Amino acid sequence: MSQTLPFDPLTMWKKIYEQTEASWNDAIQETLKKESFSEGMGETLNYYLKYQELAKETTETYLKQANMPTRSEVADVASLVINLEGKFDDLDEKFDTEMTKLDPTIEISQLKRAVTDLDMKLDKVLEAIELIGNEKSLEVIGKTKSYDVIAKAKNADTAMKAKPSEAINKEKSVEISKIKPSGAISKVKPIETSKELN
Repeated sequence: MSQTLPFDPLTMWKKIYEQTEASWNDAIQETLKKESFSEGMGETLNYYLKYQELAKETTETYLKQANMPTRSEVADVASLVINLEGKFDDLDEKFDTEMTKLDPTIEISQLKRAVTDLDMKLDKVLEAIELIGNEKSLEVIGKTKSYDVIAKAKNADTAMKAKPSEAINKEKSVEISKIKPSGAISKVKPIETSKELN
């Protein structure tokens, strides 16, 4: 017993596709081989390029009037930023390598030594300043005391000239102080009365 197959639309569409594809393929190949087709395609491409150039110029003029960057300017800035990032990365790597070479404990110990040396020098400078100040103050004290002694001697001399006997009786001795080169003060023995003056 033979069985008849029902109607299959996919098979029918497959046969139609194969027949039309062959005929259209031949027609398209013949059309592509013609010079008129290539000329038409060239003209279409030229029109498209002219339109693209016109759109680019119009966009650039509009962006310049609006004080906005164009695509080329943004691309230039982007390339500069990329170059800057590369240089920054190189510097970062160099810095890391140099920091790994350095030993912080050695640097700290050198810094401590330098600070202690500086502290010792400052102490010596302060000691020298104090010594100079002490010597100057001793000189000033010595000068004032010598001026006082000279003034007392002059007063005693004028008193002796005016009233020699009274002055000798009143002041049997005068204390004179003089400054030694080292700055120490020494007392001189009291002056005797009229016997030694004669």
